[in-house]
Amino acid sequence: MKLKFNLSNLSIRAKLLAGFGAVLAPLSILAAITYFTLAGVQDVLETTQPKTAYLADVRHQMWSLRFDIANYVGFDTEGRQKIKGSSAEKYEALEAALKKFTDAPGLTAEERELAKKIGEGFTNYQQVRPRWFELIDAGKMDEAVEYRAANTNKWGAYVVENTAALLDATKKNDAGRRDQQLGTVSFAHRSLTSVAVVALVMGIAAAFLVLRAIIGPVARLRDTVAKVSEGDYTARAQLQSTDELGTLGGAFDKMLEERVGALAKKEAESEALNTSIIDLMRAVAKLGKGDLTVKIPVREDITGALADAISSMADTTAKTLARVNNVSEEVRQASQLGRDIVHQTAQGMDGIRGTIQETGKRIKRLGERSQEITGIVKLIDDIAERTSVLALNANMQAAMAGEAGRGFRVVADEVQRLAERSKQATDQIGKLVSGIQAETNETTVTMERAIGEVVKGGELAEKATSQVSLIDKLGEGLLGAVRAFKLPAELLQQTAQPAAAEARKVA
Repeated sequence: MKLKFNLSNLSIRAKLLAGFGAVLAPLSILAAITYFTLAGVQDVLETTQPKTAYLADVRHQMWSLRFDIANYVGFDTEGRQKIKGSSAEKYEALEAALKKFTDAPGLTAEERELAKKIGEGFTNYQQVRPRWFELIDAGKMDEAVEYRAANTNKWGAYVVENTAALLDATKKNDAGRRDQQLGTVSFAHRSLTSVAVVALVMGIAAAFLVLRAIIGPVARLRDTVAKVSEGDYTARAQLQSTDELGTLGGAFDKMLEERVGALAKKEAESEALNTSIIDLMRAVAKLGKGDLTVKIPVREDITGALADAISSMADTTAKTLARVNNVSEEVRQASQLGRDIVHQTAQGMDGIRGTIQETGKRIKRLGERSQEITGIVKLIDDIAERTSVLALNANMQAAMAGEAGRGFRVVADEVQRLAERSKQATDQIGKLVSGIQAETNETTVTMERAIGEVVKGGELAEKATSQVSLIDKLGEGLLGAVRAFKLPAELLQQTAQPAAAEARKVA
């Protein structure tokens, strides 16, 4: 089975560990070489430097002992006692220095042999030396001279000569070790240089690979975000790595797909809602012109209930008007029958006529004011309609643009201006309503004067009671027909309120 290594399949943590490992591995080798090289140097220093010092101490103590013999003859008793007293200390110092030398690591066979000879010679020297002191103290100078030549000088020279030979051998052996260690140090230096170069190259390569594996996907994600911010909703990161950045890129691409799909669905819904609203506006315009045969298509969106209510109102209005027409015909016939009786009351009602005419004029003015109100209400409806459409457009612009909603500000400004017009229209309605109220008060006063005139014509009105009764019945029928006409309008209002609320939510 063939394994294929791919850096992009590793996590960011693993990539960083791999990069550090690539650098730390040669550095560890470098540290190991340095450690063992320094340990070797230290070992050479520990085995070479103290030995010459030990031998120098041995030679110094031996010469000191020999000088004491030469000086002993010229000293007095007190001086001779000091020389004898210091002999033991010098013996111990020489033996201690010789023991340190023999205990030192790395001694050759030659060095051990010479050290053994020094020890044997020094032992003999210690044994013969006290006898010489005794001969000098006894005044036997000639015998002491002979004894010194045959014994103390012999073993003292033996120790000194072997010490010098051992010192030369030690220096020679130590020089060889140092030369060997210098060669090792030189090799270690070359090795350290090579390993350092390899570590540097591997570190640069590892850093390049790791940075490329991290910075590349990050740059791609950054470019994708920039394209989406500029309005390119087809931009995708499409990262192929399986690390954390690859997971992030996949989640980002999935979020873009879901977002674009949601925007497309929202746009389709908004377009359908616009179409439904335009159809409703056209149907209402036809109804306003008196075309009661209009039929509004009923859709499944929030305008369906409103369209159904308007169509039902148009049908009911048509039927109601037909009934009103029939009732009007019956009223006309009944009026003809009561014309003669009404003629007799006409003279009595002349006084009432003037008052009624004045009332009619005022009511007419009130009606004209009402027409003005109707025009203003229509203006408010137009503004509300445009505001709704602009609100829908603003919502679509904001949804498509995300945070960079530049187009939304333009739409928002237009909505603000329309709102100001609505406020102006509302103020005009308030003023007109106040005028209507004033006119109504005046009409009430006039009607009170008309009541006095009506009393005068009451006697004549009694003769028309029977005919008026018939007219009342017909009027009740007409009132019922008008009430029936009012119900669909109320139904339309009740249905339009939730539909308008849903439209505001969509906007």
